[in-house]
Amino acid sequence: KYEQEFRLRTKEGGYRWILSRGHVFSRDAQGNALRALGTHTDITRRKQAELDVHRLNQHLLAANRRFAMATQAIALGVWERLTDGTNRLVFDDRLLEIYGFGSKDYLTVREWLQQVYPEDRRSVTDALRKAMRDGGDMQVDFRILRPDGSTRYIYGAVTAIPAGDDGPDQLIGVNWDITQRKAAEEQFSKVLNALPVAVVISDVEGKILLANPQAQKEIGGDTPVVGNHTDVFYAKEQQREEIIAILQRQGKVVMHEVPYRGSRGEIIEGILSALPITYNDEPAVLGVVVNITERRNMERELARAKEQAEEASRFKGQFLANMSHEIRTPMNAIVGLGHLLSRTSLTPRQQDYLGKIQISAHALLTIIDDILDFSKIEAGQLRIERIDFDIDEVLDNITTLAGTRLAEKPVEFIYDIDPDVPTRLHGDPHRLTQILTNLVGNATKFTNEGGIIVGIKKIAGAAPLELQFTVEDTGIGIAADKIDKLFSPFIQADGSTTREYGGTGLGLSICKQLTDLMGGTLSAHSTPGKGSCFELKLPFGVAEQKGTRSRLHTEGLRVLLVDDNPIARQVLADLLLSLAYRVEVVAGGKEALEKLHATERPFDLLLLDWRMPDPDGFAVARMIRQSGLRTQPRIIMMTAYGREVMEQALDLDGIDGFLVKPITPSHLLDAVAQAFDPNLNAVCDERELPGEQGLADLHGEVLLVEDNPINQQVAKELLEQMGLSVTVCGSARQALDQVQQRRPDVVLMDIQMPDLDGYQATARMRQMPGMDSLPILAMTANAMVGDAERSLEAGMNGHIPKPVDPAMLHATLTTWLRRKPLRSDPAVASDGKQFTA
Repeated sequence: KYEQEFRLRTKEGGYRWILSRGHVFSRDAQGNALRALGTHTDITRRKQAELDVHRLNQHLLAANRRFAMATQAIALGVWERLTDGTNRLVFDDRLLEIYGFGSKDYLTVREWLQQVYPEDRRSVTDALRKAMRDGGDMQVDFRILRPDGSTRYIYGAVTAIPAGDDGPDQLIGVNWDITQRKAAEEQFSKVLNALPVAVVISDVEGKILLANPQAQKEIGGDTPVVGNHTDVFYAKEQQREEIIAILQRQGKVVMHEVPYRGSRGEIIEGILSALPITYNDEPAVLGVVVNITERRNMERELARAKEQAEEASRFKGQFLANMSHEIRTPMNAIVGLGHLLSRTSLTPRQQDYLGKIQISAHALLTIIDDILDFSKIEAGQLRIERIDFDIDEVLDNITTLAGTRLAEKPVEFIYDIDPDVPTRLHGDPHRLTQILTNLVGNATKFTNEGGIIVGIKKIAGAAPLELQFTVEDTGIGIAADKIDKLFSPFIQADGSTTREYGGTGLGLSICKQLTDLMGGTLSAHSTPGKGSCFELKLPFGVAEQKGTRSRLHTEGLRVLLVDDNPIARQVLADLLLSLAYRVEVVAGGKEALEKLHATERPFDLLLLDWRMPDPDGFAVARMIRQSGLRTQPRIIMMTAYGREVMEQALDLDGIDGFLVKPITPSHLLDAVAQAFDPNLNAVCDERELPGEQGLADLHGEVLLVEDNPINQQVAKELLEQMGLSVTVCGSARQALDQVQQRRPDVVLMDIQMPDLDGYQATARMRQMPGMDSLPILAMTANAMVGDAERSLEAGMNGHIPKPVDPAMLHATLTTWLRRKPLRSDPAVASDGKQFTA
């Protein structure tokens, strides 16, 4: 027999599959086939069907592979109940892995249910029975306990496929390991429940699907929020529509202020943020609401507090302005009359009394100015100037202010200034003077013996220019634990010093704040019982350096320096060396006399301190002039008591010049030049000779508008001593008449007057023909922030605060009036030649 499949070519050119079958039924004696019978069957259709089945199997295999990969990726396992009546379950490999089983061919339903948590078994068996009873799909969440003791959360789905005969239905199920999702949901739930803001999820119709505890507390109270409509949330009509419109337009709602109803019906101010999300496979809206009612209440309270603080600040400013004005008005009389009195003939006792009155008056003014400055700084209204100035003028002012306090103390006041410090600077000279005066004032207050050194040097490498100022004293010192409190307002290093030394506790605080405003630093270090050192660093610009006074070429002079104070001696010697002088130093008059007689090369110049132990400077000078030295040196007397010394020495022969301590490089050069050429305009020290005759060099007519009789007298006499003609008006209305009749050269205008104030009077004067260019200067006790600016805005040309400083008044009037030359003008030498600074 045989059976063979093959293809035959048809006459149409195609192929047909043929099944050929046959058998031999006749053979010869040798066994060879003689006759055979067979059939050819066309099996083309069967072959095509087999090919289709093969292709389908390949597709199924690929699908199974893809399904296995998908289930592996999403932790999904598949099981199937066998239909052989054994009630056995077959798990795929992924499901065995999820349950923690090894390789198993099958599990019984009972074995499987043993892995399910007891609390969850009922829900699982109910789902199975329902699927078998009703058909269709069923889903259930449950937990399993793996053999290793770990717990997994499972999402299960089962479907029942009815049998075609009386056999059992086929059950196919999937298990999805949702442990990680459950953990994330638990964390999310914890966060959601802990949030101090209301969180609500609603469907697109506005039905609330989820609300956290804060939302339930704020909105629902005892009434469940979930299941309600969001309309119960909004406090105003159309609010939900407004939020939906924003969501549709922008895709989200960010920080939108909404009022909403609280659980007690109250209106709560809130900020809503909303975002479209998918919740339970349905579109939904997530809303987060922050209750800002308390914040808004705080803001309103802060606004009210701010208004009250601003009102209090206005009241304080008004009070300070009034107090300043009321104090400055009588102080103007005290200071002015004191100045006038000082220019009359007085007994020594009267001079002593008057000096103490003037010191006390200026101390009171300093306190007033400190309070006003502190108020300005506190209000952020203090402005820093940027002008060119001369550092020597700043130091002269400090010397003048400190000199009176040091006059009765055995304290040496020394300037130690590096020669490379520029003389002309660009910055705020007034505030620099204020800071240094305060620091020096403290040093003089707390130092009873020893010395005070004010040092100035350039800080290397600083660009632009930065200077370091130091004020070092040998006073009572400050404890280390008090240093940090020094610059706080109303604080002093030791409360007990307030009673012994006085002070407001504002000075150093103002200095620190001024330093900060000027871009610098201020620090201090101290040793109790030994002294203190304050260090000030400030940036400056370098102004154009003006030409110095005419000076001789004095480089190389042989100088003998005589001073009993070792610190002063060393500082001055260093200064002389830096100026290219050849210097020798001795500590007293006897050593100086011995040195002068013993030297083979005579000295050109003798710098001689006045106040030394026996003999003093004047005695030494007389001995030298009477000694018969072949070459007499020029003698310059150094003193910290300038006016007194000069009054005694003006008729003393043999003194070629004077230097008032503390000594600056500029003053030293001027004194040396004057000693070698008396025709040079360096006569004495300008700090100690304010030039009372020089104040009388003005001419012109002044209209004085002042309602206070005492201040009228003070101002009138001051102006007349300056060489001016004065017309006094006791009211603004009287001034309006007089200004047209008298046509004065300048008007000095008080501000606070009973009928018209100074601003109104100025405005009316400016409207008069020919008065638009008349110099009108405010002379007032108004010294608060903005007073000077207000004077200028009112049409005035300047602002002179009370109490009036005669020198400042003179300088201001000089700007507006022509000066007349006097024979006593120190700018004109005895031979008539004019020297310029």
